[in-house]
Amino acid sequence: MVGDIGSGKSFVAKQFGYPIFNADTEVAKIYKTEKSCFLKLKKKLPKYINSYPIKKNELGRAILKNKNNLKKIVNIVHPLVRKRMNNFLKKNYKSKMVVLDIPLLIENKMYDKNFVLIFIKAKKSHINKKLKERSNYNKVLIK
Repeated sequence: MVGDIGSGKSFVAKQFGYPIFNADTEVAKIYKTEKSCFLKLKKKLPKYINSYPIKKNELGRAILKNKNNLKKIVNIVHPLVRKRMNNFLKKNYKSKMVVLDIPLLIENKMYDKNFVLIFIKAKKSHINKKLKERSNYNKVLIK
């Protein structure tokens, strides 16, 4: 499942009725429970990462200050997400199908030839409306 932020990927994923791996949910869990992730981020971004559990607004400030900080964050967080995805796939290997709701699936080459990619497209006005409803909405970070 791929598409822009706020396009409805999670909504569509639920419609299939199969097990869903939601990368955004897993990242939130990592920020709350993986102290090793916090320590690595604090080491790479000491000016921005101040507290555990990790706060998204601290990461957002780091990215806004320097776009290269995004790569630092990705290099630490994505291997943990991949590990969780692989565990999910192992756990659900008997399922006829699983849904991977991963916003950067293509950009991070987290797919293989056995995947069926579904692109979710929505009008910009719909996306903006949905994003404004989120508690962590930041119009500067979302373009």
